[in-house]
Amino acid sequence: GLTNQRSEFLISTLPVAELSSTDRQTNYLAHFADGGGWKTEVVLINPSDQPISGTIDFPGTISLDGQSARSFPYSLPPHGARRWTTSGAGAAVATGSIRIAPAQDNLSPTASSLFAFSQNGVTVSETTVTAVAPQQSFRLFVEAAGAFSAGDKGSILSGIAIANPSDTPVTVSLSLTNFAGGAVRPSTAITVPAQGQVAQFLNQPPGWEIIETPFQGMLSVSSAGPIAITGLRARYNERGDFLVTATAAFDSVDRPVFPHIVDSGGFATQMVLVDRLGLRPSSSILSLLNQSGQPLSLNLR
Repeated sequence: GLTNQRSEFLISTLPVAELSSTDRQTNYLAHFADGGGWKTEVVLINPSDQPISGTIDFPGTISLDGQSARSFPYSLPPHGARRWTTSGAGAAVATGSIRIAPAQDNLSPTASSLFAFSQNGVTVSETTVTAVAPQQSFRLFVEAAGAFSAGDKGSILSGIAIANPSDTPVTVSLSLTNFAGGAVRPSTAITVPAQGQVAQFLNQPPGWEIIETPFQGMLSVSSAGPIAITGLRARYNERGDFLVTATAAFDSVDRPVFPHIVDSGGFATQMVLVDRLGLRPSSSILSLLNQSGQPLSLNLR
């Protein structure tokens, strides 16, 4: 939670470290932003009983906690944590992905990046990206509403950031479907440079320049080589502030649980249910419980 310079309450999610993790992979934060009102905070947590070390690698030289470099070493004691913050200086916006590389035979830390956007000296938006291991396919919920390109108040548009960890360019295939599984745009593809990153809104891939609104559906992402992605949902609020939220990409999960929902008093919760394989029709039971574990009655639409 953050109370900003206008005394407004902002809230974003944070990752929970899995204490039993044996992950030793290089993981990726698929998006960060610095400058032009943006600032990114990188947080590493050591969930293990042993010290761990490695490097935080950026695509170019950046100022992190007052030091300029492309690669920054980290060393975390057992169950320790540390955070680093970019300077946010300058009018130009630097974007890309961050590589969290453990040293040889070291466990991987739980990593996240919290990036914030300020307008006229006021922090108007914060969101958290959680590090992911590269894989070859992802699916995520996307939506569009209003005239986002014109900056209309209340307009919404989803986007995606794709990081390529390999030493060769990779072609990433994209397909867009509605909730019934029907294609709403022809499948398209984008190329991500070697060790590079591409971040695009839903109306930027070739052939997708016009997305009829309102729209809600699924974006399927696949490539011949491993990639890391994060979804992004941008919105102009009633005051014209630019807000952005990271959205999770779906993979195989069993019996998912939303640990927290909130409704009324200015809050609303949106839940997205997706068949994990996307191969056949499926059905689910959505059970809402209050903090005492009793059934919770809410109006859903």
